[in-house]
Amino acid sequence: MPPQLLGIVIFGTISLILIGIVVVLVWRILLLRRTGHRVTGQCINVYWEPHPLDRSWILPRKLWFATVSYSAPGGDRYRLQVQTRRYTLGERIPVLVPRGHPDRARVDSAWQLWWAPAMVGFIAVVFVLATVMVASTPPAIDVR
Repeated sequence: MPPQLLGIVIFGTISLILIGIVVVLVWRILLLRRTGHRVTGQCINVYWEPHPLDRSWILPRKLWFATVSYSAPGGDRYRLQVQTRRYTLGERIPVLVPRGHPDRARVDSAWQLWWAPAMVGFIAVVFVLATVMVASTPPAIDVR
């Protein structure tokens, strides 16, 4: 198999897989926004933990978390842990609760919902561009 065709197959396959993942993630978010219950939760705890990959003693990096408590449509109380520094104690936070799965709720904010599809989509674009570059590169001429 020519190297150019091999590059197209490899980069193209990875591109299609990543695009498929983005489609599934976006579909799940849109389904949650369309069919999920919108409730209001409350931030009951804000704390930080040391970053697991940080080895600095002078200015250690911190991962901030907020715990959000919310009532599901059935009346049961649940807690949701969100990795963010944005919320303060007692703050009211919009929460999306999937029908039939109140333990799988998500905070209804653009960043919390869309960061994963955006990151995977960015990586997919890089692989699509790599596929286009490989496909548009003229084949090497073997002169002997």
